[in-house]
Amino acid sequence: MWEETEAALRVIYNLFIQLHDAKPKKDSPDEKFWEEELKEVRKWAIIVNNRRVLLNIERQRKSRMTMKLNEIKSSVQKLSDEMIDAAKAIGTVAELTPDVKAKVLQFLNQNESIIGMSEADLQSLLSQTKDKFALRIACKIAGVRLE
Repeated sequence: MWEETEAALRVIYNLFIQLHDAKPKKDSPDEKFWEEELKEVRKWAIIVNNRRVLLNIERQRKSRMTMKLNEIKSSVQKLSDEMIDAAKAIGTVAELTPDVKAKVLQFLNQNESIIGMSEADLQSLLSQTKDKFALRIACKIAGVRLE
């Protein structure tokens, strides 16, 4: 689409040049016809240029979306690497199942973040949860000490 739009603009530009070169003398019988042709070519130029602008906006939007997607992928990979490192430090990577990863994310995204919890609250949470391994990984990632 972009290439076709650029090609159309080049054709219109060349047509402008040809019309300018073929401009009839003032008050000649062809002058009115020439002016009508020029108006029509101007309309085409505006339409094609507007299309070009919209295509450019779309290209920029796609570029921003691609950049954002790459940032998200990078963040997910970093978090995954941090989970693996924490799992190695606490237990084994084999225990790091998709369910455990989901629980780690839940612990990291809770309304009452584990980062702000007191040691007593963390101990209480540890004793109440079935997902002790996931909680320990979340604490390790968050930099919270859990004894």
